[in-house]
Amino acid sequence: MPQTLHIDLPHSGPLRLTDHTPYHGGDLAGLQQLIGGTLLDTAAAGADVSLCPPEHPIPADAAPTGLAAVCYDAGRPAFYWRLKHPATAEKKIMRWRHLLLLGCLARLLNGDPLMVMHGVLLETRSGGGLLLCGQSGMGKSTTAARWQNGGGICRADDMILLDCRHDVLQAHPMPTWSRCLQSTDGEYFPITEAVPVRQLLALDRAADTECLKPVEDYRFFLAVYASCSCFVDQYGKWLPDAARRQLIAHSQTVARMLCDRFPPVGLFAHLQGDLHRTLLPFDDDRDFPARPASAPDTPPEPPAGRE
Repeated sequence: MPQTLHIDLPHSGPLRLTDHTPYHGGDLAGLQQLIGGTLLDTAAAGADVSLCPPEHPIPADAAPTGLAAVCYDAGRPAFYWRLKHPATAEKKIMRWRHLLLLGCLARLLNGDPLMVMHGVLLETRSGGGLLLCGQSGMGKSTTAARWQNGGGICRADDMILLDCRHDVLQAHPMPTWSRCLQSTDGEYFPITEAVPVRQLLALDRAADTECLKPVEDYRFFLAVYASCSCFVDQYGKWLPDAARRQLIAHSQTVARMLCDRFPPVGLFAHLQGDLHRTLLPFDDDRDFPARPASAPDTPPEPPAGRE
């Protein structure tokens, strides 16, 4: 019997993930244990993502991946993901990842004020959030581990669903797949719960001493844009040109909005540093510094070739 995981995303349409495959029951139940939502023993009409069995026909315009084919319905922004062979050939956790990311991208393409970001969300002592952005290889996961080893709470170190509707941005933690690949015991990332983002920092590596310091506007923008465009780059290749351009434009708009909202400050991390001491100015949710009024309204365009 088909199952649908129904998730009421705050301030946007519900996210509906439907599994039509008959041979691995319980996958959506496992995803529900990670992110919450309501599991229904029926197929949802108008699901954002439909996971289909191998025998399901592949549409002519489907984009093949290694283990599946992805078809995008431009008339009603949604995805159909057809497995090429029985799902025992792929780890369950990776199916969850594809279903969840494709579902969130469908909501973006439907015009919801959301952004799926790749970053680190650290929780301050009073419950606010520090959002760390940066290009791949800058040490986001290592920084998250250092924060936790020092007694801090890391709400996410991979996927973050950012709600851009409020004056105070709301970050919704999503599954940290590096941990879930090992075990999902005790892991819970309720998508409907949110952490208010109090500060955003561009993450980079320090040559010798860990510190916080201002960075150039263009470097700040590149770090933020890298986090905003990470999943768009990965999944955009499956989309027709118009939808891909829509997602790229949305990631640029969100990156500019974040750069306008937060001062251009970088965390230059070092393994020998005391991360909690370094981030102490942002760890008690007192008055956070505002972006200087003289800062340019529009950060520079992303480098050519990002599309």
